Amino acid sequence: MIESGETEQLEKDMLNEIEIESKANCSSSESNKGKDNSSIGLPHFLGLFSICSTFAILALSYHMICLLVKNVETMRRDTVLALTRLWRCTSKFFAWCCSTLQSRILRRVSNNTETRNASEENATNSHQILVVFD
Repeated sequence: MIESGETEQLEKDMLNEIEIESKANCSSSESNKGKDNSSIGLPHFLGLFSICSTFAILALSYHMICLLVKNVETMRRDTVLALTRLWRCTSKFFAWCCSTLQSRILRRVSNNTETRNASEENATNSHQILVVFD
């Protein structure tokens, strides 16, 4: 068969038949396409896309919830630590503000007291009357 060339002829015949069938199928599908407009496009896959995206969103949400549940203790500990640091800083700042304000008030009071004592002393010295005894 190989030497006589029959296999080559069989191959060519089979390829020709396949080509003829594919051309017939293509022409019939093109004529059908023009008649009923049944082409494959986005509307046909829209349901599939929406179902896939819904499952993807649900899977992502489930994964995020699992991560949050696993890390709740760590997040709580970090939050408590941060709030403790914030409390320490604010209490130190408040104590510094109070001590600064107190020292300013004490300086003003002491300055006013010294000024008043000096003015009272001057007033007492000016009102003294000399009394002479014989």
